[in-house]
Amino acid sequence: MTSPTIRPTLLTPRFVALVSGVTLYFLGLNMTLSVLPLFVEGELGGTDAQVGIAVSSFGLAAACIRPIIGPLGDRHGRQRLIVSGAIVAGLATIATATATSLGMVIAFRALAGLGEAAVFVGAASAAQDLATDERRGEAASYFSLAIYSSLFLGPPLGEWISETFGTDTAWVRAGGGARAGMGVQDRVVEVGEEIGVFQMWKTREIHYPEGCYADFFTFAFRDKL
Repeated sequence: MTSPTIRPTLLTPRFVALVSGVTLYFLGLNMTLSVLPLFVEGELGGTDAQVGIAVSSFGLAAACIRPIIGPLGDRHGRQRLIVSGAIVAGLATIATATATSLGMVIAFRALAGLGEAAVFVGAASAAQDLATDERRGEAASYFSLAIYSSLFLGPPLGEWISETFGTDTAWVRAGGGARAGMGVQDRVVEVGEEIGVFQMWKTREIHYPEGCYADFFTFAFRDKL
């Protein structure tokens, strides 16, 4: 009698950490979908057309850089792509609270789009790298679940924060993880070990700030000490 084949585990601590980080990261970014119209119309006195321009600047910047981002991740590792993108997107999102003109909003949103592209491509690639061949489809399902659950929860959360605490607070809450991401990045060192195109990382004296999606990303990529 043939014994049943045991499939390799997909839900490893690293994979769960990666998907959790993706969920929290995109939850923050998707909060801005409801905050941006309120900010442009309410704070800056903009029109519906100007809201549309501000919204589209994010997607346009992300689309333009994505063909470049993928090869960079292959050469330099997924974690660099993810953490640097999270820092750029987070800081740009926070900075949007200081915008006094539509041009500033467009610039900050475009910058956030560049960061988002880096995180998305890096995280999507990493999810496939962490899965075995026979579970890559399942890995893609969990990754898409993280994206769409954050898309479902982010806008109403952003609107609630805006109406309760103001749009400035909403921008800061949406992008606040960037500060902790920079703190983690300072303590991550590359050890040069590669498995395929997926670069493994080791951490040294890592400080884990509370409530930071960068913690999940760093844990997902770190090598066992």
